[in-house]
Amino acid sequence: MQLLGQERPANEWSRLYNRHAKKVWSDMHVHCWRAYVVTETARAGIAEEVRMRLVGHVTRTVHQGYNSVDLGRLQEAVNAIP
Repeated sequence: MQLLGQERPANEWSRLYNRHAKKVWSDMHVHCWRAYVVTETARAGIAEEVRMRLVGHVTRTVHQGYNSVDLGRLQEAVNAIP
C-alpha cells in the first residue's frame, strides 16, 4: 500500500528491521507484527474491512493468512452455539 510516496521508505525500514530483529530472534520479521495486529484486532471485534485497511491488505485471501485462530478462540466459538 503506497501512501503519499511512502512506499520506498517503508520498504527500507522493513528490510532494516528484519535484518536487526533476526539477530535477536531468527524467526522474527516485520510480518509478525502485522499478524499480531490482525489477530488482536479480530479478538477485539474490529470489522474485517477496517482491519484490512489498517494493515494495508487489499484482498481477503492475503488478509486471512495473517489471522491466527488459537484454541481458545475456537472454544469460544463452539461455546457460543446455542
